[in-house]
Amino acid sequence: MRTKKKTTNKKIAILMILLTLTQNCKQKNNTENINITELRKSMSIIYSFSNALIFTSYTFIKIYELLDICAIYENEKTNINCVFDFRQLKEAKTQGKCEKKSGKNFPIRLENCEIVLSAQNFYLELYGTVELSKFKVYYENLTAKIITPESYSGSIDISETFSEIFLIEYETIRYFKINATGNIGRNSIRASNYVVRDDGFNPIQIQFENSHIETNGCAKLNIEITSENFISFSKNSCPQNGIVLKDNKKITFLGGEIQYEDKVERCPEIPECPVVYF
Repeated sequence: MRTKKKTTNKKIAILMILLTLTQNCKQKNNTENINITELRKSMSIIYSFSNALIFTSYTFIKIYELLDICAIYENEKTNINCVFDFRQLKEAKTQGKCEKKSGKNFPIRLENCEIVLSAQNFYLELYGTVELSKFKVYYENLTAKIITPESYSGSIDISETFSEIFLIEYETIRYFKINATGNIGRNSIRASNYVVRDDGFNPIQIQFENSHIETNGCAKLNIEITSENFISFSKNSCPQNGIVLKDNKKITFLGGEIQYEDKVERCPEIPECPVVYF
């Protein structure tokens, strides 16, 4: 009997040691040092991807509003030919075709779209499938090909992404809730539970709410963060001002610098990652 008790006690002791080691490993992993260079570049990718997402969201929300005015239905195809103003673009022409059907998530589903949006010094091609309501867009899959002299020209892929205007202030400032997945060239992004503030003229601002961020390519990062308020950015995608929290530790963006513990890094003048700015 004593031998059995001793054996049992040894097993319990070993289990306790293993549990302690596992907890210590988890704590170390959760409080590991943050690579501020990768964080800064990751913020740049999120900023650029969000710019493309906000812009395409505006486009589809406008199309939704005007479907009965500037769309002709022929053999299940919707011929879109709309002209509208939004953001800095005046009289932006939107032309193309989609297959209009009932949506799975939202009222209208536009499949196999081929849309061109053009304006002065701007050209955008959209291919893929989305679902729409008045202020919501679900991107099942969408490829945006952008040509603009001011910033990035290339291909952006958006998939399984929700974008929703949930608040409008002073008729011009819009707040978007976003859960996003996609690629900018060779850079991938997956980000959840964050908010974008857009006034149509200045660079967008971003607020994280217990957000999970994963980027690969120009920046390799996989973290969960929260921001105390909105983070502002420069046109070249540098986080300018704001504070984010990781494991209750503050990372501060101030005047183009990122500060964490005893480390300080300044954002480079020439961007290292693709920059999408409208």
